[in-house]
Amino acid sequence: MVEEADPSPLPDNPTASPMPNPTPPLPPGGLPPGWTIEQWHKYGAEWNRQQVGKTPQVPPPETVPSPVIHIDRLSGTTQAGTQYESIHTRPEAYGSVGRMTTSTTQQIPGQMSNPYILDPVSNSHLNRIVAPNAESYKRTIINSQFQLQTTTSAQQLHQTDGEDPDLLIERMKISDEETISSDPLKVRKISFSTTTQNGSIQFSNSHLGVRCEITNKRLLLIDSTLNTEDTLSKTSTFGNFFSLPRSQESFQLRNRRTNDIWFKPIPLNNITGIEISSSHSAMAEMKTENRRSPLVWVGLSIAFVTFMFGILFLLEGETTLSVLLFVLFTTFFLMSVWAHVMLAYSVKTKPFGITNKSRTIEMGYYDPVFNIPLVMKLELEDTQSLTLAYEWSKTLQQAAPQLGESSSPLILK
Repeated sequence: MVEEADPSPLPDNPTASPMPNPTPPLPPGGLPPGWTIEQWHKYGAEWNRQQVGKTPQVPPPETVPSPVIHIDRLSGTTQAGTQYESIHTRPEAYGSVGRMTTSTTQQIPGQMSNPYILDPVSNSHLNRIVAPNAESYKRTIINSQFQLQTTTSAQQLHQTDGEDPDLLIERMKISDEETISSDPLKVRKISFSTTTQNGSIQFSNSHLGVRCEITNKRLLLIDSTLNTEDTLSKTSTFGNFFSLPRSQESFQLRNRRTNDIWFKPIPLNNITGIEISSSHSAMAEMKTENRRSPLVWVGLSIAFVTFMFGILFLLEGETTLSVLLFVLFTTFFLMSVWAHVMLAYSVKTKPFGITNKSRTIEMGYYDPVFNIPLVMKLELEDTQSLTLAYEWSKTLQQAAPQLGESSSPLILK
């Protein structure tokens, strides 16, 4: 009797060869950019062998979470039982990407299956493909576009040595500098102004999607935007004599990825004053209308029918019946005139409300770059509550002694 071999040899047996692992271990950052799990099962071991001794390792693909979509339409019922609808007039112009990074391109449902959904021209080119293999050709275009996204992402990460914007911003802090604000203040728009010699106010460039962070030494203003643009445009054919291209079905795919960082540190001692202002407005509107009674058209319709039948019977010699129909015609016609003048009913639409809110922080400071006093206006995002704005301002006042009551405000001359 022959005993079966133990499929799991002991570790201290040098002659036993271990079972091959069908799935190679994933790298620390997950799948490489552009890889699928099926490709990793087949070629992952070869990829791991190629990475041995390489520095730096291939960075993990950047994951961009879907931004929070703010509901800008509301509906409900008042205490009096009246139904209403309401719309907010200030939706955010960008989507959230990271802690300190924003995106001015708002992702919308369907973008993952159609990367051109935000570009009407490219979307039209894609939807107008009517070739015999239209569905297969569309899938080829979409998959190729996603391949371009992976390429541009890898190229951009290579430019920054694999460091994301949040890490680059963190490196800009000086030694012994610690963040003392619990969360960065999210600002929709920031602008600067100064007073000229003739008394006029001059504005400088503005930034969207700014994050404001307070440290124990400086006020950090950070505008880090990450945008991706996918386009599909018609191009000249590149076929050959033996494989002629179809007319109007050659396209050029392009993916443009930008990552801009604007970093402006302001020493706390340079801040001269701060003020908070908020404005909340609401407007409701509805329409009322007084309409004529529909009995007008009912009477006219019956009068028209009786008149036509009266003419028909008169031509056939039915005088008595035709006279009766003419009497009915006259009666319904007069009833229609009476209903047109005397009858009416009123209708109204459902109330529709419009709300608008503005929360701003204005701050005076001495700009060390331009060497002039400036006024900085921070227009907060809708998600920033008044309580959060007050707490953030309180933290700034505590970090900058000249803003509190313990010392006199800084006076610039």
